[in-house]
Amino acid sequence: MGGGARGGAVAAVAVAAGLAVAAAAGQAAWAQEPQIATFQETVQVIADPAGGGASASIVLQSTSPQEIRVPAALESRILEDGRITAIVVTNEDGCVLGVRGESCVMINTERDPEWGGIEGTQERASAIGREFVGAVNELLDVDARYHSTFVHHRDEANVALDTSGAVSGRNTVSAVFTMPMEATDSMYAKASALLLSRQIREAGGFYDAAAALSSSESAKMSFSMIPHGTGILYQLKITAYHEDAAAPGEALRPLELLGAGELSRSDHFSDGFYPFNSIVRVQVLGGGAVSGAEPPFVESRTVDGMQVPADIGGSGWLSASEPGQPPAEAVFLFGDLQSVRDGRLSVTLAPPAGGEGAGAGEGAGAGEGAGDWISHEQAIVAAVAIAGAGGAAAFFLRGYGRARGSGSD
Repeated sequence: MGGGARGGAVAAVAVAAGLAVAAAAGQAAWAQEPQIATFQETVQVIADPAGGGASASIVLQSTSPQEIRVPAALESRILEDGRITAIVVTNEDGCVLGVRGESCVMINTERDPEWGGIEGTQERASAIGREFVGAVNELLDVDARYHSTFVHHRDEANVALDTSGAVSGRNTVSAVFTMPMEATDSMYAKASALLLSRQIREAGGFYDAAAALSSSESAKMSFSMIPHGTGILYQLKITAYHEDAAAPGEALRPLELLGAGELSRSDHFSDGFYPFNSIVRVQVLGGGAVSGAEPPFVESRTVDGMQVPADIGGSGWLSASEPGQPPAEAVFLFGDLQSVRDGRLSVTLAPPAGGEGAGAGEGAGAGEGAGDWISHEQAIVAAVAIAGAGGAAAFFLRGYGRARGSGSD
C-alpha cells in the first residue's frame, strides 16, 4: 500500500485542527462551537452475524507526542527515514506466520521493487527493522530479538475491516522481533504508564475502561506508530473476542462486550465542546447490517456523500451508510452526555445478505481465541490495525462545516 492507501483514515486526523477552524468560520447555528482535540477515544465493535462472534476494542490515539509520549528523536528518525509504514508492538499470538507463544515488535515497510525477489526484500526490510528496534525496546522497556521477516501477500482482512493496510496489507513487509509473551493487563499497565501523559491517565474515561478490559481472558494489546505526512499517529488499543455474541435479531450491547456497566468520556474534554472525540463504532461484516438501535438513530443530513448529524448536541446512533440503505456501520455520538450505561446502548443486527453462512469467517480457519467467526489474519488486523474510525472526528466535523455553509475541505 502506498502513501495514499495509508492516508485514508490516518491523514484525516492530521488535518482535524484545520477542519475545526473551517467549521467555526461558518455562521453560528448551534449554541456552542464544536472543537476537535488531538486525543481521541474510540470503542470499536466488529460483528459477524453469520458466525455469531464479535470483537470489542478500546482505542486511545493521538497525533501529539506529548499526549502519547514518544521521544522527539525517535519521531524525527521515523519521519526522516521515509520507509517505515508502521511500527506495531503486540501480544497478539501469531502476529505473523511462524510466531507462536511470543509477543512481537513488527517494523513495517512497503516493498520496494528495487529490492528484487523475496530474499532481497527480506534482507533490506530486516536491515531497516534492526535500525529501529533498539529505540522501540528502550521506549517500552522490552528486549525484542530478531525472529524473521514476513512479506504480506493478501488484502482480504484489510478490505473487510476497512483498515489502512499499513499493518498487513499487500506488499507490506514486516521485520519481526519477538519477546516473551506477557499478560495483557500487565502489558497495558506498563505501556500506559510509560506512554500516556499523566493528564490523559488521570482524566479517566475510555482509559479506565481499557484497563478493565485488559483483564479479560481473551484480551490482547497493541501499540502502533503510523507515519502520515509530517506527523505520526500513535495508538494504544485493547481488543477482546467473544463467541456467540452477534446473533441476528438480537441486541448487541457494546458495553456488555467491554464488561462495563457504564462508559464515561474522558475529563480531558471537559474544558470545551468536543462532540466527536469520544465515539462508539459498530461495524458489521459479511453482508450484515444494523436493523435497529437504542437509543434511536439521530436525524442526519447528507453532505457531499457523508452522513452528518443534524444536531451535534444530541446523542444517538448515526448511520454511516448511504441514505435508504441498511447501515453496515453505525456510530454512537455522545452529544452533550458525559456517560452512557449498559442497557441504554445497543444495536440489533439484521441477517447477512445471502442468508446463513455468508459471513466473512466461513471456512477461513480461525485463530486461537478468536472463535470460528473470524480468520486468524482478520483477528490480527482487528487487534492491531488502524481502522476507518480513526478519522471519524474529522469526518463528522468536515460534514458539519459544510452543512453550515463553510464550504471548506
